[in-house]
Amino acid sequence: MPLFAELLYDSDDRVRMEAPEIFRVLGKRRPEFVNPYIGQLRNVADTDKNRIVRIHSLGAIRSAGSKD
Repeated sequence: MPLFAELLYDSDDRVRMEAPEIFRVLGKRRPEFVNPYIGQLRNVADTDKNRIVRIHSLGAIRSAGSKD
């Protein structure tokens, strides 16, 4: 999971667009894997310059069932 968390801050927009997707997929079945990264996902959802990255990050947060 730490590797995927690093990809949230990659310099390539395409990588950043897809990185939250692993959190979304895992969050549906194993939210305990994603919960430690909710803060990072929230930060990306609030600050990334790319709209798609922000949307995918919010989707990952929702899939884990976080109310943050």
